[in-house]
Amino acid sequence: MNGFIDRDNAKSIAKIALQLNERQLNKVFEFLMSGEIHIYIDEANILATISSQLRGKYLDNAFQYLLHRFPLYFYSVYYDATQFIMTLKEEQLDDVFKCVIGRLSNEKENDDILIQCVKLIGNFSMKWNERQLIDAFNSLIDIFNDIDSSYSDFRDVYNAIAAITVKLPGRQFDGAFNYLISRLELRRDWMKNK
Repeated sequence: MNGFIDRDNAKSIAKIALQLNERQLNKVFEFLMSGEIHIYIDEANILATISSQLRGKYLDNAFQYLLHRFPLYFYSVYYDATQFIMTLKEEQLDDVFKCVIGRLSNEKENDDILIQCVKLIGNFSMKWNERQLIDAFNSLIDIFNDIDSSYSDFRDVYNAIAAITVKLPGRQFDGAFNYLISRLELRRDWMKNK
């Protein structure tokens, strides 16, 4: 069989995945990894769900597959990859971090994907190391300085920056805090003159 899993079947498999035993999970995992079907977002979600249940080498294999063949899964607007990402090891988290930061620096990226990346960085700020926090803060500041879209985009970026700021060490925290206050003052002044 070479083709696609129909969306309804994919959703059904994802729903029952938590009820399957290890042998059944392994069978679905092997089918998804076999190359007999095209992996799109629904199948990527099933793969992540199943590998999270199986852990170990399954999780490692699925992570490598998704990272190199379907990185969109990590910042998809259709599925929340939080549960899968929470099961990753530190070096795997670093790979996800690099992938997401790479998307943030792409000026031609779709706004919805950029906002998903922003949210992901904010949501996982507790998992990032000091270097990653500083890199994430700098990347988010670049977006924050350029933002000219809706208020919700502004709020999403601001919330991610705030989540990261509270985890920054000493001097970086002070600089970040002062920057955020100055941006809020500028926004307040802009709103008054509008």
